[in-house]
Amino acid sequence: EERVDLVLLDLILPKIDGWTVLKELKSNPELSSMPVVVFTASAAVSQRNRALDMGAVDYLVKPLSAANLKETIAHILHRKGRQ
Repeated sequence: EERVDLVLLDLILPKIDGWTVLKELKSNPELSSMPVVVFTASAAVSQRNRALDMGAVDYLVKPLSAANLKETIAHILHRKGRQ
């Protein structure tokens, strides 16, 4: 069985918003420990705080350099591997 190591989640999605997806992921016992990085265009502090309070491990604001994204993902996966 393959498992997802990390989810990059945008808040603006075509049929369901990212908030709902994040809530569903974190309320599912089989998926709740999976790291979720919210990746969105909104730099609002209130949205960042909401995402982190809901269980996201990080909140990245677009546009983001490929190097910064790669570094963030590597850090999260390295930390997850140490647990």
